[in-house]
Parts: sequence; C-alpha cells; structure tokens
Amino acid sequence: MSTCPQGGDINVRLPMNLGSLLKFDGHIFHNIKNGRGVIQFDAVLYQDSDTEKIIDSFLSVNMTFKGHFFSEFTKSMVKMRSIGVKIGVEGEIRRQCNTTN
Repeated sequence: MSTCPQGGDINVRLPMNLGSLLKFDGHIFHNIKNGRGVIQFDAVLYQDSDTEKIIDSFLSVNMTFKGHFFSEFTKSMVKMRSIGVKIGVEGEIRRQCNTTN
C-alpha cells in the first residue's frame, strides 16, 4: 500500500475513473472489476463476495445509471447528509492523509 508522498502537491488532480474522466457513469465499476481501481479502497471491492455481487448488479443495469445504481447512490447521499459532517471551523481537511492535523 502506498502512502501520501512527503511534500506532495495538493493541487494535482488524478483521474478517478479511467474511461470517462468528466462523466458520472459506470466506468468506475468496470475498472474495479478489471483490477484497475485508482484508490485502494475501490481496488479491493471486487475481492469481497458481497461487494462483488453489488458491483455486478450495477454493471448489469446500464452504464448511464438510469436504474439501480442511481437510486442507491441517491439514498446514500441522503443518508450521509444525516451523519452530520463537520464543516467550516468545526471540520478540518488533513494536511497529511495518514495523520490528523
């Protein structure tokens, strides 16, 4: 597993979804299934039988998310809103990803 580089440039953007860099679509699931997840968390999703089934179900619907995935994504965003994410002076963005500020 890699760690954040010392003195890394926080302004550098990396593509999170090879195949459709500027669209919100199903290519991420194809990448994960084919072992090309960009983030380690994504890369290991297809190694678990439960999440493998979920990824396969999203891939079987269609690539534009007019079905199952879009509905599930919407529910997850609503649920995350209820978590109470700290913003402004109450929250913080880590300067180094492997430790709190």
